Amino acid sequence: MNNNIKVSIKGRNINNYLKWLIKQSIELYNIKIIDYHELHIIIDKNNYKKLFKYSKIYKINIIKEYGKLKIKTFIKKNLLIILSIILSIINLYFLSSIIFSIDIVSNNQLMTQVLNKELDKYGIKKYKIKKDITELNNIKERILKDNNDILEWLEITESGTKYIV
Repeated sequence: MNNNIKVSIKGRNINNYLKWLIKQSIELYNIKIIDYHELHIIIDKNNYKKLFKYSKIYKINIIKEYGKLKIKTFIKKNLLIILSIILSIINLYFLSSIIFSIDIVSNNQLMTQVLNKELDKYGIKKYKIKKDITELNNIKERILKDNNDILEWLEITESGTKYIV
């Protein structure tokens, strides 16, 4: 069923109204007569507009929607929630790609200062976007090459939003 609507029609003498609908060549699906004053039918969206336009004394209510119309109505009703979820996911992704701390594990104070300067030089600072693994390996090799008299080896590992040097 595509863009169909289940409608409840209430009023006097539903049988006459049903005959009128058939005479107007309105396509009806799943006709269910509840009692003498109430009728449930499934109709196309375009036919619903005709039905609503020409029915003055009968009360017409939408019970259920089907197909694309149902999805469209769901999105309209829950637009704020859907946007909040999308923005939350984007925010979470953005925050997880930022460096929040850099821990330098070393006993030598001079080495810690040199490493801080070198990391700043290559753009590895707090609250900056993380580097990818290949770029991190290239930076590690350049720092080792530039400071081969002080450093024998260097390891930069990523642990969540933190770099451990």
